[in-house]
Amino acid sequence: MSSVEAIRSVRSEVAYARLEDFAPDPERPGLLCAPDIDPYDGSERSFELHEIEAWDCRALGDFTPDLVEHGFARADLSGDAQLQAALERVRASARLEPADVEEIRGRLSGATLQLGDGRRAEVTYIAPEGFLLRTPGPNGLQAGAGKGAPGTAGLDGARGVHADQDVGGTPLREMMNGAAPGLFHHDSPDGHNADSELHLLNLWIPLEQITRPLALMDSGTVDRQHHQARFGLKVDNLLGRKEEERALNHVWSFVHDDAQRWYFDSEMGPGTAWAFDTLSAPHVSLILPGEDAAEARYRQLDETLTALEAHDEVALVAAASCERAAPTDGTTAALRRAIAEMDALLNEASERATSLCRGDEDAGWTDRARRAQQRVVRKSIELRAVCTVL
Repeated sequence: MSSVEAIRSVRSEVAYARLEDFAPDPERPGLLCAPDIDPYDGSERSFELHEIEAWDCRALGDFTPDLVEHGFARADLSGDAQLQAALERVRASARLEPADVEEIRGRLSGATLQLGDGRRAEVTYIAPEGFLLRTPGPNGLQAGAGKGAPGTAGLDGARGVHADQDVGGTPLREMMNGAAPGLFHHDSPDGHNADSELHLLNLWIPLEQITRPLALMDSGTVDRQHHQARFGLKVDNLLGRKEEERALNHVWSFVHDDAQRWYFDSEMGPGTAWAFDTLSAPHVSLILPGEDAAEARYRQLDETLTALEAHDEVALVAAASCERAAPTDGTTAALRRAIAEMDALLNEASERATSLCRGDEDAGWTDRARRAQQRVVRKSIELRAVCTVL
């Protein structure tokens, strides 16, 4: 096994809340609250950066994520051919159209998902809101985020560590008249419910995730009383809510602690989803070592494609021949392969500049270049499901 294949963990900077910004929650005695912050921002305005070590489940043969113990598990989606065909359409177009949402919801509604920890998750309901496509580019590059209406074109990934829903906050409090903590399995700073088989789960389906993978914190390593605080995330634009009292979500923010342990999967595809606890599981989008090199190649291919469209051979050679730094140590095997593919395409463009600009012997270079760019743009679907976990 080569040193690249043997990589078991990566180091990445992620954004945490600042402990000094936490304060006693005036609405819930015993809880901490945080200022109104945006986990998709990750700027110094609301967060501080900490380097974490994230362990690659792909390389850990002795580790199986357990939904109850760790807060997350793998869910097998590979057996539904129609679902896989729908997911492939979304991947290829990098858009999530209403017809795609309807078909994916239809295939998953009522399904029984086999989890990697040996449990079964029976999907009883999929929420109409929170069904999203994300398309963050390498190293923070905006390669598709923010185009089109919410839910159709891709959104960015979250740089701030967070959990998606407070079981006792808006909107669950209003929707369920305060009964949610007694119904749903959860672990919160002011209480927990370990007995219920009813779970509110996020299903995170990676269509392509060579870059910006989802990282999940082992829930057993969280000091919830001291390192977790709730805040109101404005979601009127993201989720399309109209009611003023539900124009925000009460979600969780976290501060850094060295005891926290993180996991990701470097080569996960649409046949497998992460199923994680919406109410309790901290998670974040990583920027992996080597993504700066992938971003540089992405931009170089953009410049090369622009020169090719203008039939400008001099500009094409200049763009394709720029010096390219090698990916750093710790780059995953999947990302190294993607970078090597882009290097090969840039070398080919430089060597065949004359014929490419003339339109001779194209051999599909343009399509191959655009596909190589898309391979380093993460595409993932996320949705929220009520499940009975047995």
